[in-house]
Amino acid sequence: MTFKGRAYLGSCVLCLMAGYAFYLFSPMLPGGVSEKILDVERGDTAKNLDLKLKAMGSVRVAGLFYSVLRLSGQSHTIQAGQYRIEPGLTPWGLYQRLVHGDVIYY
Repeated sequence: MTFKGRAYLGSCVLCLMAGYAFYLFSPMLPGGVSEKILDVERGDTAKNLDLKLKAMGSVRVAGLFYSVLRLSGQSHTIQAGQYRIEPGLTPWGLYQRLVHGDVIYY
């Protein structure tokens, strides 16, 4: 591969990484939207959670939150319960709640 080809490939990889980082740290819900509750049942997979979030309107593109869970290597440690998704919460923040079991207590 030529230097020009490697430089192009490197810049593409950097752009993808920057876009992924932007996704991780940008709010899941648009401003002015009330909080939502995510109900995680025992046995839910990372793919199930991604589809639930997409159905709730909390993620715009199905598959991105799934990739957060899978790439972290912690998708098997997600704890069952109800989780609050308020405006301003980022995908990374939700990931941390799911792994640490920061559920809603009534």
